[in-house]
Amino acid sequence: MKKNKVFRRMLKTALAVTLAGSMLVGCGGGGDGSQKSAEGTATAVSEREPGELRIGVVSTVDSIAPFVSFGDVLTQVRFYMWEYLGVPDENKELTPQIAKSWTTNDNGYTYEVEIYDYVTDSAGNAITANDVAFSYETYKACGRSSDLTNLESITVTGDYTLELKLTSNAIGVFDRVASGCPIVSQAAYESSGDEMAQDPIGTAAYIVSEFEPGASLTLTEREDYWQTDELRSPMSQTNLDKMTFKFINDASQCAIALETNDVDVSLFLPMTTVTQYMENPDYKINITNGSSIIMLMSGDSHSPLAENQALRQAVCYAIDNQGLVDACNGGYGNVMWDIASSNAVGYDTAWESEDYYNYDVEKAKEKLAEAGYGENEVTLSILVPSVGSYKRYAEVTQAYLMAAGINAEVNSVEPALYSSFLRDPSQYDLVITPDSYPYVSQAWLNRLGQEQNRGTTFNGFVDDELESLLQGCTKPDNSTAETINACHDYIVDQAYVYGLFMMPSAVVMRSDINPGELTYNAYSTQIHLSGCEFDV
Repeated sequence: MKKNKVFRRMLKTALAVTLAGSMLVGCGGGGDGSQKSAEGTATAVSEREPGELRIGVVSTVDSIAPFVSFGDVLTQVRFYMWEYLGVPDENKELTPQIAKSWTTNDNGYTYEVEIYDYVTDSAGNAITANDVAFSYETYKACGRSSDLTNLESITVTGDYTLELKLTSNAIGVFDRVASGCPIVSQAAYESSGDEMAQDPIGTAAYIVSEFEPGASLTLTEREDYWQTDELRSPMSQTNLDKMTFKFINDASQCAIALETNDVDVSLFLPMTTVTQYMENPDYKINITNGSSIIMLMSGDSHSPLAENQALRQAVCYAIDNQGLVDACNGGYGNVMWDIASSNAVGYDTAWESEDYYNYDVEKAKEKLAEAGYGENEVTLSILVPSVGSYKRYAEVTQAYLMAAGINAEVNSVEPALYSSFLRDPSQYDLVITPDSYPYVSQAWLNRLGQEQNRGTTFNGFVDDELESLLQGCTKPDNSTAETINACHDYIVDQAYVYGLFMMPSAVVMRSDINPGELTYNAYSTQIHLSGCEFDV
């Protein structure tokens, strides 16, 4: 139940009076508005307003433009700023948001979509079908969203109706397209001057009241939000009046902010930091499976992996996935048995009883010899972004490969360059990357579908047998346990892509905000803060 707004306003007034009184008393007693960490470093502490939640985020954000490649942080906040045609509920079922309804008459290739006729953005601009089409066309033209890969066209058919044509009717494709594009007003976007990078005009239930690039983002509840309470989607709840995200790129400093009561919640802390709070009653920790961490092998002709299945299999046998979890995440995280997450719709737990390249150094050496190499005769490059724990993942992987006689070099690059290299298999032999798909079919198609990726797999392989298996098992009329398992077995055997582990996603909260049952974004498995009941 939503908290009482009148009571909150009373608290705000009382707080303002109290603060004013304290300022009149003066600065006696040596108080300077800061607290000190255990190391003695002075840290400025912000006062929390009634109804406000302060969130420390181990990252930095320089732009909040709607049509960008969303990383973990923007995935966390984008649903608070923009609405979509539809969004998933806790059961991963697509529910309406801006769309009022949708229907298909050709088995999922074409959808007729009707949107609500009273949608407005925070500047009062009415949202029509033209704005929806503009949003999709703009985002697709940017080439920054894999969610829209299967969108062939979007056509306005009326003031509040559209037709979406898809290139595939695979399970989950429409859901991904419908929930993959933030909807903006064309007029507001074009008049912003910077593609809404600094001061966006949103369509969601919160507005951006302040954004300091690289430092903080403040969102406040929108008083004129367009949707009725009865029809609000799961991602449009406003149990918080205000959310202040503080971007603190150093994990230790983010932890200090939590300990000194400068933030109430910390997101994306590494597990090595999270574990220090586990026995402390002053904090509550919630850990779920986050993004999958997978390894792509290069199918480009420059790479020794491209035409050598045995070498790809040697790489897989050489890596101890549980060892990666132990070394990099303090033992938190679950190893994978497919390139799709165990959270994904269509996942078969029977796969977990199979040999998914279980760690075996001797087997790796046998495969290396079968591939035509002696020990230390082949060198592979490992591409990773220079953020978070990815370099550590690569270094531990490098050690495992070298122990099996496979030389390896780590290439850690800035995120922007990494995003470019990721799409170009000539730039790597191996690449470690996160994935997050709600359906097994989407995980397979987005990485291995040749139709999906314009003629090759995402990482450059051409395999017509695999394409036939994918096109068969991902179609609604032919998706059976038999066809899915046949495709899974083939994907495992070819080892074009290898699932490593599911990265733990930890939320550390101060106990004094009395966090109750948490709600999550069903697609990203990240906490949906404004849907939770915090005592703030």
